[in-house]
Amino acid sequence: MNDALLPYFGQFLLMGDLGRDVTAVLTRHHLPKVAAHVARVAREAGQLANRFGADSDQAETAAWR
Repeated sequence: MNDALLPYFGQFLLMGDLGRDVTAVLTRHHLPKVAAHVARVAREAGQLANRFGADSDQAETAAWR
């Protein structure tokens, strides 16, 4: 892991599920509203991708990042 990220993730065990990991990290840092917002953005990105014929999984992943 990049040393610059250690203060944020140092003792946090990432599980490999981007949505769960991002939500857990944001919640741990007392940002539950941000976590909920990011989840809504990811869901909307997937829906828009479906509507316009793009890959919904890629769109949701991009939104979580």
